[in-house]
Amino acid sequence: MIDLAKYYFRCHQVFSDLFPSKEASIDGICRDILYDVMGEFWKMGHMIEEGYWENHKDDMAVVLGIVPIEYKLSAPNARTSAERLATIKDKAAALSYKFAFLQGPHDKFGRASNFAHNCLRVACQKIFYCKGSKTFRNHNLFREAVLCMAVLYIASYIKGVLDAYKTNGTVDDKVPPSKNEEDFWQMHVKMDQVLADTYHGPKLTSMLKSWAREA
Repeated sequence: MIDLAKYYFRCHQVFSDLFPSKEASIDGICRDILYDVMGEFWKMGHMIEEGYWENHKDDMAVVLGIVPIEYKLSAPNARTSAERLATIKDKAAALSYKFAFLQGPHDKFGRASNFAHNCLRVACQKIFYCKGSKTFRNHNLFREAVLCMAVLYIASYIKGVLDAYKTNGTVDDKVPPSKNEEDFWQMHVKMDQVLADTYHGPKLTSMLKSWAREA
C-alpha cells in the first residue's frame, strides 16, 4: 500500500509540482492520496498492518546510500577523525562547485558529458524503475526515456546530500528542501542549455533513452 501511495505522490511531483510545501502536502495532496489508496485496499479486503508506516524506509534513502559510493566520499588514508572529515568536506565541496557532480566521463571526442554521472543513472534506475509493478517503468513516457524533470529531481537531492557532506563531513537523513529547490532551478537552466546545443542535446537525449532501456 505504501508503495502505491508513494507512486501516486511521485507522479504528482514529476508531472504537477516538484516542490510542494510541507504544509500543503500534509494537509492536501498527501492526505488525499492516502485516503484514496486506503479506500482501494479496504475494498479489496486488505487490512493495514499496525506499525507498517513507521518501519517502511523512504525511497530517497537509496540516494543517501549511493552518493558516498559513487562519488568516493571516503578518506582511507586519514589518520584521525578530524582529518577524515576534512578530506570528505573538500571532496564534496569540489563536487558541489558549479554542479561538477553532474559530469560524467568525457566522450570519445574529448567532449564533456552533461548530466551523465553514474550516480544519476543508478539513482534514477533504482528509484523510478526498480520497485516492482507500481513504478514509472509502466508509464508510457518513462518507457521511452528517463524524463529530464526526473533527472533534475534526483540531481537536486544529490546536490543537497553533497552540501551536507561539504558542511559536516557526514550526512543526516534529511536535506533542506529550500536549498534543493534553488539548485533545481539553476540546474533546469543548465539542462535547457545542454538540450539546445546541437551536439550535446542529442547526446543527452540518446543517453536518457539508453538508461530507460537498461533499467
